[in-house]
Amino acid sequence: MVLHDGERDDDSGRARRWAAALQTFRTAVDVYRQALELQAQRQTRYTLARHSVRTEPVPDGPPPEDASTTLTRREWEVARLIARGYTNRDIAETLVVTRGTVANHVAHILDKLNASNRTQIAAYCLRLSAQGRTAPDIGDGWDDDRIRKVG
Repeated sequence: MVLHDGERDDDSGRARRWAAALQTFRTAVDVYRQALELQAQRQTRYTLARHSVRTEPVPDGPPPEDASTTLTRREWEVARLIARGYTNRDIAETLVVTRGTVANHVAHILDKLNASNRTQIAAYCLRLSAQGRTAPDIGDGWDDDRIRKVG
C-alpha cells in the first residue's frame, strides 16, 4: 500500500506513525494535567479568599454624623446585606441588579461612611441596630420578606 508522498506502508512506517501518535497523546495528557492543576489552584485561591478571616480593625469612632442621612435607600439595602455576610454576587442576585452596580454601591457606601472595607460597613449597620436606630424611610432595615438568603 502506498501512502502520501510515496511512503510505503511497511512496519517501519507504521512504527513511526504509532510513535508520533503516542507522543501526541502523551503531550495532550500532560497539557490536560496542567490545566487541572491550574484549575485546582484557582479554586483553592477563590475558596481561601472567600472564607478567610479579615483581621483589619474596625475603627472605634462612629462614621460621620450625617452618614445615616446621606446613604440612599438602595445603599442602605446593600449595606444591610453586607452586614449579613452577603457577597457582591449574592447581593446582585437578591436585589436583581448587576454585580457592577453592587460594586458601585459598595464604593459609594465606603466613601460616605469613611470606611476602608466591608467589615466596617457591617460594623456600622450592627452598631445602628444595637442602638435601636433605623435607616431613614425603610423601617427597621431587616425586612426578611423582601430580602432572602442566596446560596
